[in-house]
Amino acid sequence: MKDGTYGITTVEDALHSKGDVSVENGKMTILAEDDALHADQTLTVKNGTIDIQKSNEGLEGITVNVEGGDISIQSSDDGINGAGESEDGSAVDISVNISGGKVKIVPGRRRNRLNGNLNVSGGTIVVDGPSDGGNAPIDYDGTATITGGTVFASGNSGMFQGFDDNSSTQSSIIDYLDQNAKAGESITITDANGKEIFSSSDTTQSFNTFLYSSADLKEGKKYTVKVGSASKSVTVSKKTNTIGTRSQGMGQPPMGGGNGQPPQNGNNQQAMGQPPMGGGNGQPPMNGGNGQPPQNGNNQQAMGQPPMRQNGPQDMPQQGMPPMGQGGPQDMPQQGMPPMEQNQNRNQKQDRKQDRNQSKNKKQNQTNKPSGQSQKKDSGKMKK
Repeated sequence: MKDGTYGITTVEDALHSKGDVSVENGKMTILAEDDALHADQTLTVKNGTIDIQKSNEGLEGITVNVEGGDISIQSSDDGINGAGESEDGSAVDISVNISGGKVKIVPGRRRNRLNGNLNVSGGTIVVDGPSDGGNAPIDYDGTATITGGTVFASGNSGMFQGFDDNSSTQSSIIDYLDQNAKAGESITITDANGKEIFSSSDTTQSFNTFLYSSADLKEGKKYTVKVGSASKSVTVSKKTNTIGTRSQGMGQPPMGGGNGQPPQNGNNQQAMGQPPMGGGNGQPPMNGGNGQPPQNGNNQQAMGQPPMRQNGPQDMPQQGMPPMGQGGPQDMPQQGMPPMEQNQNRNQKQDRKQDRNQSKNKKQNQTNKPSGQSQKKDSGKMKK
């Protein structure tokens, strides 16, 4: 796309290529039920205005390059997603590379996911949410490197990820709040002289953690971070500088459940009647009654999962006894590390994508289109 003005409303992908997609200029307004812009190979945005008002995923490709432009993304799933596979199924290098432009992403219930590396060397990036503990504004499998540009990302601490200390040359601040901040809560960062280097008051989702990185953060300098009326200070001494302590937050546990996550009541006691959402090994009996062995075959109750109907006191978790897998410090998530059970969310995502692709292929096989009319063929999208 070299220029022009386009309004696209579609029940599937708005623009989809078996090869590359390049946007050099122009203006697009997109409402898509699936991906807004999808390339089986490389998706590049050099300039122009892209207003994605509805999508499952905003930008997707094996390689996504944002070199310029003004991009706004509303997505129910990933805002920018690095994913895909080669035609022969061999391994590919997946990356999202942002070197310029303005990008604002408001993900619905999920996050910005890539199964490879994130490289930020320029531009201005704002990620507003999501707010639930099972997802994060930035989520990657490889490394995340920042060498330039400005990034502000707010969300929940449960799966929050920052940039890699070893590969990054620009410093970041991650603030784990003492309590949840409502949407639109004011945030300011000032230096030791009182000069404001960042401010925000237009978040649309609640948050208990945010990341800020820019060239204005200098090592050895002290900064004051104010959220609402609460004020804290931090001295930038390394590439990733944290304030506060990571917590589960928002009352929303990751979908994966128990292992690696402390109980939400903060005292290592299992809240009565509140099991982890994802459970552990095996499946408990459906009725919780006598005579029905658990499906894991070893006559043991599945980890962290009480029976669905409790027959008496013997079925109640004892107060003061944490669920298995949450017994001590070794089970606490380390700062900067996502929960161990995040893969369940990604597998669910992969299943949904595969179902959509199968449905599309079925419709294509049933429809005889006239000669010369292009047919859209979806490639498999690999999601961990």
